[in-house]
Amino acid sequence: LGTMASGTSSSSISSQLLTCPQHDDANSGTAGTGNGNGCSNKVDSKAERSAERRDNKRKSVDGKAIKEEKRRKWLVKQGRKKAEVAAKQGVQDWIRRNCHFVTQVDEDAVRAAREYPDSSLGKLLGPYFDIVDTKHDRSRSDPGAAAAAAANKSSGDQIFFAEGTETVRLLIQQCGGSLGDDGQHGPHGQHGPHGQPGRSMAICAMSIFCKPSFVLQPPVHLLHDIEQVKAKTNEANAPPFHVMLAEEKVISMVAGYPVTRGILACGIVPTCRDEAWLDVLLTRMRQQQPTSSPCQPIRILALDGICDTSNLGSMIRCASAFGICAVVLSKDCCDAWYRRSVRVSMGHIFRVPIVRVEDLASTLRRWKEGPLQIASFAAVADESAAQNGDRNGSVLLLSNVRKGEIPSNWCCCFGNEGIGISAATREACSYKVRIAMEDGVDSLSVPIAAGILLHGLRERESKTAAVNI
Repeated sequence: LGTMASGTSSSSISSQLLTCPQHDDANSGTAGTGNGNGCSNKVDSKAERSAERRDNKRKSVDGKAIKEEKRRKWLVKQGRKKAEVAAKQGVQDWIRRNCHFVTQVDEDAVRAAREYPDSSLGKLLGPYFDIVDTKHDRSRSDPGAAAAAAANKSSGDQIFFAEGTETVRLLIQQCGGSLGDDGQHGPHGQHGPHGQPGRSMAICAMSIFCKPSFVLQPPVHLLHDIEQVKAKTNEANAPPFHVMLAEEKVISMVAGYPVTRGILACGIVPTCRDEAWLDVLLTRMRQQQPTSSPCQPIRILALDGICDTSNLGSMIRCASAFGICAVVLSKDCCDAWYRRSVRVSMGHIFRVPIVRVEDLASTLRRWKEGPLQIASFAAVADESAAQNGDRNGSVLLLSNVRKGEIPSNWCCCFGNEGIGISAATREACSYKVRIAMEDGVDSLSVPIAAGILLHGLRERESKTAAVNI
């Protein structure tokens, strides 16, 4: 009003309002500097949207294009259906050809097996009924173990359970091996006098319970492993275990919990693997080594009082990764064949012999003084754990041990998760070793420490059995 009162016309006010943005942009040096780029971009995007709308409109009114697209989708759908039908037919054909060791299981068959446990299918499914995990002894509190024990009471065998595709694959691979002197199977041809190690190196699987796709279709395709086992055994027409095929909901119905992995297996725990068996195995390994070649190293993992089955399974997997010949358990260790331990080991419990001894300290002393000259290393957390130890209580720092300073025959010993290695076992060891850690970190979990030390000792091995560190 004041401007108009001073004589300024409304047209001049409008021209000022229109020119102010350009004036501000010119002063600030931002977009809209008069070259028209901002307007051009807007025009281009408008043109693109218009062209897209025209193209969509053309497609919507083009009946021929719509018909071709519908036909393409229909052909893809029909091809998928044909593939599914062919796959189902292939499963049925394979089952008919191999009915002597393959059984298809549905819900009605499960109910019949529960009602008639003495039937052939009832005996096969018996170990899998109502499997549960508890913290107590499996033989007393696990219904699955109780059913398995009832099904095998005549032989007195203890049953283990495996789950997961790769775990079961390793179980299948370890079921067959070269024959020993006694005609029994053992992987890598390892067998001892009277067939004792040969008989128990092979794992005895009873049955596999899984979805059909896991056997016959990629990416799992267990059929290849099954055929390899059939070729290694005496009976070329059947593997040494039974295969049961069922949908995932049927497997969960039998097990009593959701089996999300879609596969289970069970077998017999080896019972011949005691301290005498292990001595025969280690001696045979040394005797089979050619005299012209360097001596084959003997690597042993000893566990003193490990009480967590998950930790035990992880350490068994580490042992397999770093070429451990055997895992030795003290009498107070937890069960290595517990279902959780087998699962966490990813099936490597079938590759590495597990031996339980009565007196671990006595075994370590006998190995150190015997012909094998196995040096033992006690894993400790810090230097304070070296009290009453060998070599004036000193502790070796792994990073300070040079390559070639570790004897070719060695045993690394780990203790309980809470209290560590017992005093008797620690005193029986040849050396004590620890891992260098930053200040403020008092310890590592047992499986992680096992992986670091097993790898470190292996990398620092000597060509000879006895060295002075």
